[in-house]
Amino acid sequence: MRKSHLKIIIAIIAVATLSACKLNFSEYPYNATELTQKYYLYERRANRQFLNEEITVKGTLSQVTKDKHNNMVILLARNNAPYGVKCIFNKKNAKINKTFELNTLVTVKGICIGLEEHVVLENCTLE
Repeated sequence: MRKSHLKIIIAIIAVATLSACKLNFSEYPYNATELTQKYYLYERRANRQFLNEEITVKGTLSQVTKDKHNNMVILLARNNAPYGVKCIFNKKNAKINKTFELNTLVTVKGICIGLEEHVVLENCTLE
């Protein structure tokens, strides 16, 4: 077998191995500002990477509200930036609102559902 054939076979095996590996985005926290920038600059690429994936995001808590379903919603954004990461907690986590303090660094894990006005994570838990 020639060296060129061997190199091609090794390359095919390497690509197949890498594509079979599913990255676990929930293990390593993303910075909320960087995640927001990725979505606003390259939304399609960001969707391919994060959409429907569980990810962990670390950021500054800038807002605490409730949505129309009475779910707790927090916004991670730097210096009251107009855009950030919107984290929606389900009702079983609704009691955690007393632990939130504005302008503190928090880490949240949730499922990324893409970009609306903000990057949105749902089914969030506080890490």
